[in-house]
Amino acid sequence: GRYIASACVAKTAAAAAIWIWAKSGWRGIAQLQAHTLTVTELAWSHSDDYLASCSRDRSFCLFRRLRSASGGDDTFQLVQRVKSAHSRIIWGISWSPDDSLLATGSRDDSVKIWSVQATAGSRSPEQQQQEGSEGSASVQVQEEAVAQLPTFSTAVTAVAFAPGFPSAAGAGKGYCLGVGLEDGNVQLWEVRRDSGAGTSCGEMPLWSTCSFDRHSASVNTIAWKPLAHGESSGSTSRSFGTCGDDHSVRVFLMSPA
Repeated sequence: GRYIASACVAKTAAAAAIWIWAKSGWRGIAQLQAHTLTVTELAWSHSDDYLASCSRDRSFCLFRRLRSASGGDDTFQLVQRVKSAHSRIIWGISWSPDDSLLATGSRDDSVKIWSVQATAGSRSPEQQQQEGSEGSASVQVQEEAVAQLPTFSTAVTAVAFAPGFPSAAGAGKGYCLGVGLEDGNVQLWEVRRDSGAGTSCGEMPLWSTCSFDRHSASVNTIAWKPLAHGESSGSTSRSFGTCGDDHSVRVFLMSPA
């Protein structure tokens, strides 16, 4: 991509601005002001048309990238701010592989799944990926979460959708979501979306670290290995890395039972 987004520790709305940097010359081209406290994570959509952010202020935001027709610097626009999305700090946010869902994880011990829908007369995120993103349509997050994973025993500190997931038999779409916890545990969950026009989701636990391979402190980040060129999104094996406050990095391979 052409741009990098950054944020820093903040106690005021002015300091909580998200900076957008152009990689050509490393120039700051925009400051996006929407949060009132530290932005804890930033996530670009797979189409590169949207930027999601979450914060200590318990909200998350969606910004739209407006591409310049003249080839100059693009501009960015706040599309939506979902206030009080959780009851405590939101530590993580992640896009599903098709950009139709967002997952958020919080210190309130919960993970919520949010539906991202095209506004009236717009293309869906999936259509944007298929047809190209030039002149991208606007999307909006459904105000109420479409699913919530069962409450965890400790704070959720990281979430990350896998780049592809072999859906089990049945109707709807299946996604794999990695969840990192404050106690060092890492879990994988299947998130299944209804087929047709439905926006509800179901969830099912898939895997959890054992006592000898989990982190000894809070999990900070989960990062999935991207799909290789030409690799099918339905491939059965996936690898991902994690890092934690125990100063360690771990690599896991998810394969069929």
